[in-house]
Amino acid sequence: MTTLPFDVLISPEDPKYYEKFYKSAFKNSGWMKSANDYDVWRTSFGEDYFFLAAIDRETKEHFGSVGGTFYRNNAGKRVIFCIGGFFLFPEFRGKGQGKPLFGVLLDIAKKEDVNIYLNCGDHMKDIYCSIGIDIIRKNYLIGYTPNYIHFNFEAAVFDDKSTLLDAKECPDWEKVKEFDQKIVGDINRINYLKTRAIQPTSHALISYDKVTNKVNGFANAYQATGGNLIFGPFNADSDEIAEQLFICLFKKLAASKVQIGKVLFVTFQANEFIVSLLKKYTNGRENRVFKKTSHFSKFDINVKTEFVYCLFETGLSFA
Repeated sequence: MTTLPFDVLISPEDPKYYEKFYKSAFKNSGWMKSANDYDVWRTSFGEDYFFLAAIDRETKEHFGSVGGTFYRNNAGKRVIFCIGGFFLFPEFRGKGQGKPLFGVLLDIAKKEDVNIYLNCGDHMKDIYCSIGIDIIRKNYLIGYTPNYIHFNFEAAVFDDKSTLLDAKECPDWEKVKEFDQKIVGDINRINYLKTRAIQPTSHALISYDKVTNKVNGFANAYQATGGNLIFGPFNADSDEIAEQLFICLFKKLAASKVQIGKVLFVTFQANEFIVSLLKKYTNGRENRVFKKTSHFSKFDINVKTEFVYCLFETGLSFA
């Protein structure tokens, strides 16, 4: 095993390392993260979540980070490891420390022999393919950051065949789990969905079919760095349900009086309806900001992307 030229803290108790990461990542790269992300991920995934903080041995400075989490199936077996938040602070770049730091996290996944997932911009695509994370999902991830003030719902009309409930009042999260697994298959994300949705900084709605009382949609938006908002997860059985959730969640945000700058939407390229909603309700000011490829090490898990209108996290989420 190669000796590292630096120390690595794995999921340290002190949140200051994650705090330094998300603030620098926003300032220098525009990455939007929530101030309570670290607590949400640790609460949701426990020993399955890893946040690595690289520490210079001489100066004891924290110079970089990377995160990852295992998702389990319903039988409790780890089945996929998602990687995200790979970031070196600008003043420490160019010293060859990024690759060994990434290698530490990669080794954690390889010991479990699970499918590995990450996404990236074009500049990193060939690098990840060269280390075996080379099965590329055909459906690109596209990011948009419209200004909150550009949304206008005064003339909004929607089909209200579904009943909407504030997620903080949800009496049965098993119904949400059942709905989610129609989309992602035998992967259990319910701890995260619930933990994120009930945060004071989250604004979430669950949609129920009025006849069957089954969940047919879920939409969440949570407050992030710089006074911005991250929209997701946002899943629905149909475009009509999606539009009802979309409009009602924005009205919920307006009623909350939260001050918001930009809103981040990350969606699959094939889901054209969410883009049509952004165009419709911002009068064409949707502001596309990135295009990313999704990579797997073993196989594409074939999420039913037609029901995914927004991902909840660009790094640690596969859908």
